[in-house]
Amino acid sequence: MNYELSNRRFSNNVIERIGYYVYFLEDPRDKTVFYVGKGKGNRVFSHASGRLVKYEESDKIQVINEIIESGNQVQYFILRHGLNEEQAYEIEAALIDFISIKGKLTNIHSGHHSSDRGLMNVDQIEQIYGLEELEEIDDSVIIININKLYKGNMTAQELYDATRSAWRIDKRRHSKIQYALSVYRRAVLEVYQIDKDSWSSIKVEKGKRWEFTAKVAKPDIRNKYKNRFLNEKFAPKGARNPIRYQNC
Repeated sequence: MNYELSNRRFSNNVIERIGYYVYFLEDPRDKTVFYVGKGKGNRVFSHASGRLVKYEESDKIQVINEIIESGNQVQYFILRHGLNEEQAYEIEAALIDFISIKGKLTNIHSGHHSSDRGLMNVDQIEQIYGLEELEEIDDSVIIININKLYKGNMTAQELYDATRSAWRIDKRRHSKIQYALSVYRRAVLEVYQIDKDSWSSIKVEKGKRWEFTAKVAKPDIRNKYKNRFLNEKFAPKGARNPIRYQNC
């Protein structure tokens, strides 16, 4: 397959003056937005330039190739500019969430902070943010953020499977951890009592991860933590690591 390269570039003056920006790519055949991104410099043009083709096979590249083969060109739009990086991340994430509802985005990843501040319906907002705040954790627990694995109406087994495996966990802590809190958007969904001798390693694409077996905690422990909202002490905003430890 032959790829037509685009040499479109911003001048240095433009680059210096627009700063960070949020952009989207449009398919001229049906006017649909198929990719949203943020960047600076000539990032907006890089997807259709052919520079990524030999490194990446994705729905995005497929759409770009189809546009070019049809005799058309990708349409570039800058939605907001003059931003700092954090502002660009927030606008990009909101756009991805919004367009993904009914659109045909080819973005592989969701937006920045979408896992903990992204799209929710009003019932989910009330259910999560209306919970009583958890002020203290006095047991040895591992807090496991399953934001990226969570699905609506998960069964008890599906929630357990999403929580127990597979994580990058400090091996030295295994014997000290008593309970696992399964957390979605800072809300504690379930509490498990871990069998401390059950930890086992598994090989995944990005290296070794750990998993455990457990059972639902006894009522006194479960009632202490389940359906509570974690404050920033236990779940800092913007934290990228899905694992946190308390008292272990």
